Amino acid sequence: MLVVVVALLATVPTASHAGAAKLTQSSTTSGYSATNFGYCGSGTRNFMVSYEYCPGIIIIGGSCGPYNTCGANPYRIKANLYLNGNLVSSMQYQTSSSWANFPFYNVGVGAGQYKATVTLEKRNWTCIGWSTVETVNTNIIVSNAAPATPNFNINGINPPADGSPINVCASNIKLNADPTSCENHYFVTVQESDRWWSRTYDYEWGRWFAGQAPNGLNLQQMSTTFSYSPYFTGSPGRQGSPLIGGVLPNGQNRHYRVSVCTGEPSWNCKTGLIKVDGNCFAGAAATPTEEQAADLSDEERSVVEEERGPIKDPMPDINPPTECKDSSAKQ
Repeated sequence: MLVVVVALLATVPTASHAGAAKLTQSSTTSGYSATNFGYCGSGTRNFMVSYEYCPGIIIIGGSCGPYNTCGANPYRIKANLYLNGNLVSSMQYQTSSSWANFPFYNVGVGAGQYKATVTLEKRNWTCIGWSTVETVNTNIIVSNAAPATPNFNINGINPPADGSPINVCASNIKLNADPTSCENHYFVTVQESDRWWSRTYDYEWGRWFAGQAPNGLNLQQMSTTFSYSPYFTGSPGRQGSPLIGGVLPNGQNRHYRVSVCTGEPSWNCKTGLIKVDGNCFAGAAATPTEEQAADLSDEERSVVEEERGPIKDPMPDINPPTECKDSSAKQ
């Protein structure tokens, strides 16, 4: 009998007792880990908050407490999940045991520090009201947003690193911006120039689009659609005109600088040079719908305008992509 009493007393928490709570995360519903993580663009993450009032104690035929409760399911356990100190979600159980797991599924990710708190309450021995036993903090998990990286090809040809032009037919100029990664918005701009990238400032347009950059954008169709105010700068007579070949007023061959840019978290562009041949014909690329085009919010636009100025100002002077690196595959 004495041995049994001693064994039971060994399970009673002392005054220094404290429960343990742990925060883990996973991109799926398994394989949870307490490690930091990175994410691309936008998305969701699953989090798990685990709590034990008596961590590491094996209980046989009873509970380790807390004691002096009343009735069935005498414990309430609540978990709060935070990002950068702001409450993301909350969950509470009423149980017969002083431990619980709290799955937070499909939480929208953000950059910063995730942390959780767990509060354990017990029903008073009078069966009236509840008393807080403890509130404990979990570990911190840091999330980092991968920067958006622009990337594209024209008719399947990557912009040459030496800045030489890609020759295209006027009837088929297909922009594949799908290799751009981690973007929630992307910017497409076309600037008339000579062979050596010097801009004429006579024909330039640029526009933000919402979502992930796609494949099969018809650059001719985009040029005739968006070469109007407020997206266009240059000679009024050139508004609405397609990309053409021929020579510039100074006698040099006409070229165009084509850029795909991102602004998350800062302004970043990849640029290539094209030379249009108006005397050849090829199959036309897909035409984007107007629904694909969407302006940034005022807040998002202000971030980019700090980097390069509003759209009504002259387009940024984007240098040849001699130091650009191809982005990883879109995630």
